[in-house]
Amino acid sequence: MKGMFWTGLVVPAVACAITALVVGPDSWLGWAAVLAVVPAAATGVAVAFMVQDRIRERRPTA
Repeated sequence: MKGMFWTGLVVPAVACAITALVVGPDSWLGWAAVLAVVPAAATGVAVAFMVQDRIRERRPTA
């Protein structure tokens, strides 16, 4: 559970940070990537929890 949470939080944040560094902080697109970190990370966490719930639903119960 914690692994999925951290993966969903870190991966989008790293992707946005790399994009901001590649584009450059002196352009508006670089700053847009920096500002996109919070919503992207929140979406990543939501997707991670949804995937985990679907995996849990597919497991056979005893």
